[in-house]
Amino acid sequence: MGKICFYTMTHDTGFAPNPFFDYLTLATCKPQIRKSKNVKSGDWIAGWSGKRLQKKGEGKRLIYLARISEKISYNDYWNDKRFEMKKPIMPPEYKKTQSFSQILKDDACHSSSCGARDYGNFDNEILYLGDNIYYDIIDHNGISYTIQLENKSHGEDLKEHDVNGENVIICEEFYYFGEGNYLDVNYDGIEHYKPGRCSIFLNDQEKVDDFISYVRKHKNQAKIVGK
Repeated sequence: MGKICFYTMTHDTGFAPNPFFDYLTLATCKPQIRKSKNVKSGDWIAGWSGKRLQKKGEGKRLIYLARISEKISYNDYWNDKRFEMKKPIMPPEYKKTQSFSQILKDDACHSSSCGARDYGNFDNEILYLGDNIYYDIIDHNGISYTIQLENKSHGEDLKEHDVNGENVIICEEFYYFGEGNYLDVNYDGIEHYKPGRCSIFLNDQEKVDDFISYVRKHKNQAKIVGK
């Protein structure tokens, strides 16, 4: 089953991670996780709600669980046709007021068929959230530069932080519960593993199996489920 990397999320916009178009991807934020040689294909990654995402009196809840299928470079991510739809477009009149709950509030998507770009009224909003925003070019002097595609989520001030992670995490099996729909994971033995500011690893195989089984049993509560 592999181990699970737990971390706390401060934002949940559909950008990091990005759960659309058949794959859940983590291409920005959490560079220490994406760069770590200890985080490998076959391992799992789980994002928990931080204080900013918790309702009053509510503890940490699970935002998503995903199994890592592969880790690839930014250039491979940019050039891979599987992820072409994850290159964002900019809204005609860009405003930072659209919340992820507005995008998903009327749309419960329980299969990877949602990757067919059939999102009804929410198609454009999902396209705005693409995380495939970095690629390298080489100038006439042979010097390489990382280019950031214009997007509504991360500005140039976050480019160095993002690309320091070196890799993009690709997940085919995932359970994304979405804003306002986080999963309350409450059973003996898991409380100790709910992370604080830093990521932690769950290596006990019995607990790993129990945790994954628990989430799979509740997959019908998820907004988006990968294959």
